[in-house]
Amino acid sequence: MKKFIITLLVLSSIGTCAQQIKPFHFSVIQFVSSEGKESKNNDYRFSFNMLSGTVKSIKGVEIGSFYNQNEGDMEGFQASGLVNLTKGNVKGFQTAGISNISGSVVGLQKAGISNHAKDVTGIQTSGIANTATHVSGLQIAGIYNQAKTLKGLQIGLINRADSVEKGGGIGLLNLYKTGGYKEIEISAADFQNIGISFKSGTKQIYSIINMGYNLIPTKLFSVGFGLGMVKEISPNWFFKPEIMSYNYITDDFSFNTNTQSNHFKLGFMRKMGNIGLTISPSVYYANIPRNLDGRLTEISSIKAVTQTKEGRFGVGLGIGLAFLK
Repeated sequence: MKKFIITLLVLSSIGTCAQQIKPFHFSVIQFVSSEGKESKNNDYRFSFNMLSGTVKSIKGVEIGSFYNQNEGDMEGFQASGLVNLTKGNVKGFQTAGISNISGSVVGLQKAGISNHAKDVTGIQTSGIANTATHVSGLQIAGIYNQAKTLKGLQIGLINRADSVEKGGGIGLLNLYKTGGYKEIEISAADFQNIGISFKSGTKQIYSIINMGYNLIPTKLFSVGFGLGMVKEISPNWFFKPEIMSYNYITDDFSFNTNTQSNHFKLGFMRKMGNIGLTISPSVYYANIPRNLDGRLTEISSIKAVTQTKEGRFGVGLGIGLAFLK
């Protein structure tokens, strides 16, 4: 009998909680709504804000033309033409024309300009910037990503974190205080007689920015971008596979035509203190058609292995002197 009474009380409590979540809320602007100022104290399944509106929490769907504000949590889907502000936590999908601002996020934040959250387990994607304290997942931004601790991947022009537990960044600059990897390398190769590269990220994944010049077989400038990783073989030997894409132009800086070659390098580095000596055999594909004439056909002093109608396959060899941080 006692168990039966307890069960009835529990079911009654669940029913009461369910009744507290109201089915619908409509707002024109802040507090001019179907429930006036009381809306900020109520939870809703669905909320539509013609211009803007405030509720306690959403467990369902919220849509606003300009501005949505939640004093508590949001579970489900939230969309705004300008800004979503959730003072509590988010479980689900937030999308806004300008910015999403929230506590912890489990799910996806998508914004035209920026996303800002405490902890993120999932994805942040924006046109300009993403910021979060702890990230377990993916940040994608047109310019800038920031986290205090990162366990995942950042993709943007500039990626920054105080500490990287796992993963890294893909971008022009990857700035990581703890767990980061930096390298400046001066190299020589048949496909780029002299080059300088800046590598930043982590040992698991780093980005490469490169500039170089060819004297032989013809004079060409080159710019390269790529990705790589460092794998320890022994205390002083490391395996460094890299994927690189080089763009070549003639030394008169005529940008009417250019040649591109894509390399897969199998680098091996001998580390001596903060200096590393690397040798990198590679295979490449260059978009040099069979009938193309001019100086841009000569990007390597090693003859191509095969020439097709659209391009050529070949091998390369480079050495490098790396200054490590």
